[in-house]
Amino acid sequence: MKASSYQNKFKIMTVHLENVNQQKNHFTLIIFLFVILASLILPVDPHIKLFPCLFKSVFHIPCPGCGMTRAFILLGHFRFQEALAININSIFAYIILLAITINEMAGLAIGRKIKPQLSGRLIVLIFALSFCVMMAGWHCNLINEGFIK
Repeated sequence: MKASSYQNKFKIMTVHLENVNQQKNHFTLIIFLFVILASLILPVDPHIKLFPCLFKSVFHIPCPGCGMTRAFILLGHFRFQEALAININSIFAYIILLAITINEMAGLAIGRKIKPQLSGRLIVLIFALSFCVMMAGWHCNLINEGFIK
């Protein structure tokens, strides 16, 4: 076995700086910027109901994403404890949204952005951990709202 193939076999992640095509459709960046700006601009009212939840209306229990909109607005106003009380998963989603947005904006500004290439095992691990965190957060939300004792 060659040394280079041995090293590639155990590589978990590589990070590349990718040249950005300026003609590329930036629809995702526009949506993410809209969400971030909305979280900063919309007034803080933890009792406001912006969008009805189809899952909750059918099953009569909150879904894992229930309260995420209100939590994002609270996070935009730096009210972390209140946001976590509404939906514990909101902080993780907001951080990911901010990281992707900053990376995309850097790509526009300097013409290069970070592009990680993950191994299959790392992708499965990230997916499994994310799923566990989401389910634990959902469980906490159900306890907070009194659906589970």
